[in-house]
Amino acid sequence: MQPKGISKRDVFRKYPDVVDIHQLCEMLGGKKTMCTKTAYRLLQSGHIRSFRIGRAYRIPKIYVIQYLFGTAENEEEVKAVEEDNDSVESQL
Repeated sequence: MQPKGISKRDVFRKYPDVVDIHQLCEMLGGKKTMCTKTAYRLLQSGHIRSFRIGRAYRIPKIYVIQYLFGTAENEEEVKAVEEDNDSVESQL
């Protein structure tokens, strides 16, 4: 549930459109409450969609918002994104 007067667009305005793992941790509660290991687990399990460039995860901000507000699409779409990520990785 989001507070009145705050739209989904305004929640993470100070962050870029695509964040890294450390910025994801800050977005999910700060460095003290969210460790990178937990963030990696969320990404690897598909709870938060992402893509990889080399060995580094990149997470579009919209996927973090979808995760927090519970508006992520069904599991089939998550699997489709993972398959797309695998095909992009194989091309690199």
